[in-house]
Amino acid sequence: MLSVNYVYISNPSYTDMKTCNLLIHRVNCIWHVLCEIQLINYTLRKESRKMKMPQFTTYTKSAGVEISPYEKRQEGKPREGRISLRFFKLESGAQQLRFVAEPGECFELCRMINKVFREGGKENLTHKFESNAGEIVTKLTVERYERNNKTGYALIIQRGDESINVAATVSNFLYAAEFLKHLSLSEAWVEQAAPATRT
Repeated sequence: MLSVNYVYISNPSYTDMKTCNLLIHRVNCIWHVLCEIQLINYTLRKESRKMKMPQFTTYTKSAGVEISPYEKRQEGKPREGRISLRFFKLESGAQQLRFVAEPGECFELCRMINKVFREGGKENLTHKFESNAGEIVTKLTVERYERNNKTGYALIIQRGDESINVAATVSNFLYAAEFLKHLSLSEAWVEQAAPATRT
């Protein structure tokens, strides 16, 4: 922090030490106030950036899927960037299902969506993990289907006996692919420990 340690006064009538000390004190006070204002402005800008989180949500009449950044946190390990696909039903009290993907998996999802858009059929990603109740398998599927001579697109999550199917317009389907591609790059990060300071 900048401070003033001396004052040079050319007018001899102001060379009294008490007056000099008073001037120094006042100038230092002004610098303190200016530095505090700068700090407040910096904090406000930082908080404003924190509140702006990229997010994309597509809905049907009964369900939706929200795609957004996510953080993987494990005790004793650095935080890592991930991407969350949160599937939900619009009915009150309905359970939500979340698929947390690594950045590389999101890039692969983007590729799958574009392939399905061009060629039809379906593609999927599968996650497996062990719990106290045994192995839990979560499958995320993207598909293009034909129904009543019309083409449709959907993102589907299935875990055990539960599944949520979210139909999407062609625009939202392709936009989801581009959004996932964007997040696959922006969320490819690992928290770095602060370097040890030398004493």
